[in-house]
Formats: sequence, structure tokens, C-alpha cells
Amino acid sequence: MYQYTGNGAWSAMKELTGESSNTDLFGSSVAMAFDNTVPMLTVAVGAPGPVSTCGSVYIYRTEDNITWHLQQITFTEPGTFGSSLSLVDNMLVVADPDWDTQNGTCSWTSVIASDTIS
Repeated sequence: MYQYTGNGAWSAMKELTGESSNTDLFGSSVAMAFDNTVPMLTVAVGAPGPVSTCGSVYIYRTEDNITWHLQQITFTEPGTFGSSLSLVDNMLVVADPDWDTQNGTCSWTSVIASDTIS
């Protein structure tokens, strides 16, 4: 992640990485929300993986850009959970178009990232 620092310059904020293999397609989808009242930055990263797996979404939060918190959501059925994301305030919508041979699905959840990461 990069932050615009002015005068056409960008500086690195944080490198976000998944915890699985490189076949999980981490980074296939990304959604970000910023709350100015706290302030808090929330970033959701999809890792839908191959259809034979379940797919995951990694949710990263920080209030100070020093301490980051992580929550991982993994779908329980084979598909491509996390292939598309939308994040508004504290609500996350996750798409899985391959959940069923005839129908996809969308799930939503409240975001509460609690595990501290370095």
C-alpha cells in the first residue's frame, strides 16, 4: 500500500500479504474504506483461489499505521469466495460467482479485525 505525500510523491505504508500459498490468488480483489472520525483505515483483500478451494478474504485495520489488525474469513463451500468485494463503513460484501453451478452467492458481514500483525 502506498500513501500520496504530495508533490507527485508516494511513500510505502504497508505490505499486505496472505498466509496461504501463492495459488490462493491473494489480491484478486481489493476494497478500502477510511473513517475520518476515528481515523481508521480498513482494507479487505480477496484470495479466491482455484474453484476447488473455498477462498478467503483478509481484512486489515489500522488507526495509526503502526499497529495493524487482521481478520480472515474463509467460506465453507468450494468456490471462488473473495473474487469481488465491496466495503462501506463497517460492512463488507463478498461475492462468490462459482459457489453453485447455476447460482453464485454474495455474503455480507460486519468487519471487526482483532488479531495484531506486524
